[in-house]
Amino acid sequence: MSFSTEHDDYDVGEVKQTITYDYLIELYEDIKKTSTTEQELQDRVAVLKVLSDHIGEHMIVKYKQ
Repeated sequence: MSFSTEHDDYDVGEVKQTITYDYLIELYEDIKKTSTTEQELQDRVAVLKVLSDHIGEHMIVKYKQ
């Protein structure tokens, strides 16, 4: 089996974090310590809910070439 990459377009990036339950707990503890308003708390918890749907996936920072 061979793959042609002649016309494939790839982005270059770096894996920054694997989304794990432990990582979400760390983020939640940080939110409790640093959130200043009720709206900020709700916004940050909403991000955690989205991340929780992606356990085992990676957060990647893409770089422009």
